[in-house]
Amino acid sequence: MKKILPELKYKFLIQIVCDKLNISIDDYFSNTRLENVVTARVIIANILTRVLEFIPINVTPYINRDHSTVSYYYISHNARMRTKQYSMLYEECVNEISNALGIKKKLYEKSVKEIQDIDEIKKDIKKRFKTILFLNKGKILNINLIENIINKLN
Repeated sequence: MKKILPELKYKFLIQIVCDKLNISIDDYFSNTRLENVVTARVIIANILTRVLEFIPINVTPYINRDHSTVSYYYISHNARMRTKQYSMLYEECVNEISNALGIKKKLYEKSVKEIQDIDEIKKDIKKRFKTILFLNKGKILNINLIENIINKLN
């Protein structure tokens, strides 16, 4: 079933994010690719998919972009969440929107946890490989292979 937000609610969501980024709603719906405007669209697309559980095709009218852009924004969001500035901004927007609409933030919290878990796994793998290299002094293991794996994790 297609999810639809009443016009008042979706304009309210967009206004919250636009206010946080100091952009106008006209800029938000324009064709510009200015960083703040794109960031606003990424945040809205991800709030709609992760928090309000929209499927990507249903997000397109709210960001004035096609479904492939929504998919890209979903992936882009994961990378952006690794930066403190974006993650704090996203969290502020989710909190404000969640409070205003009376919704829970389980999906948002899950996505943050998944990103943190991936980073921890990468750190653990690097640490283990470095320990193995040190203990074996490269005699048993192919050092080049392990160094390539470590470099790919960076």
